[in-house]
Amino acid sequence: NVEIRTGLKVIAITDSGVTAVDSNGKQVELAGDKVVLALGLTAQAGLYDELRDKVRETYLIGDAASPRRLEQAIREGYRAGAAL
Repeated sequence: NVEIRTGLKVIAITDSGVTAVDSNGKQVELAGDKVVLALGLTAQAGLYDELRDKVRETYLIGDAASPRRLEQAIREGYRAGAAL
């Protein structure tokens, strides 16, 4: 029973849920007892950095290289796999 909502600007988190504004400027009340916010993107290359001098062939791809769109990560994964 998880509802995922995107494109909202959160204006308040309360004991009963979230108050937000949608892309049309309409205020939306979302009831819930848990709120998860996904904010910002940061590359996470720690495992690559740890292994690159210990493993003969390593490839830094996807969000580990730079947070982007899923299609780019899939393309990079395909190219890395093809290079093997």
